[in-house]
Amino acid sequence: KDNLLVIISNSVLELISHSKENWKYKYIAFIAIGKISEYVDDINNLTKVIGMIFDDIYNENPKIRYACLCCISQFAENFRDNFTELYHAQVYPMLISLFSKETILRVRCQISDAFESLIDNTSKSTINAYLQGILDTIFTSFIKSDGKNTVRLNIDSSSIEITSSNQIGSSFEKIPVTSYEGNPLEISCSGKYLQDAIRA
Repeated sequence: KDNLLVIISNSVLELISHSKENWKYKYIAFIAIGKISEYVDDINNLTKVIGMIFDDIYNENPKIRYACLCCISQFAENFRDNFTELYHAQVYPMLISLFSKETILRVRCQISDAFESLIDNTSKSTINAYLQGILDTIFTSFIKSDGKNTVRLNIDSSSIEITSSNQIGSSFEKIPVTSYEGNPLEISCSGKYLQDAIRA
């Protein structure tokens, strides 16, 4: 098993080294790394690769960004709290920043998947430091300044559901809640009103 992983790892690094010629090499390499990580016992064996992924998370090519996010989701699932405890200070701010700037739907969906995988495998005390930033970013992304959006929030002890709709379509996001006490709450209003409240 270990010999096979070394051979595969070397092949993946070889693909990355050719990525200047063609972005597809890097895309394939990152997708492979995510899948291979399931068979790696110690996350420290991936330190170099994790650095490469973090370096490319803002790559101009959306498929590279997508592949990097797939790796982050896989690492959070495969290494659970080991990954989040080692890298939470880097990963959460990166995802928050990327989500606020990202325009490609497929990549935004993968950011949401990465958030879900990370949140599921992060201690409550650690996630609380990032929860406000995550919520602010997601709220802002659902609210358009044209005032024609309707935003609905459903909050209960297990999750916050955010639905935003306008003439074009609708968006939905569900975020696990780590600490909410009280009765379930449903709020529906114009996106402009909610945006004004957040800015106040």
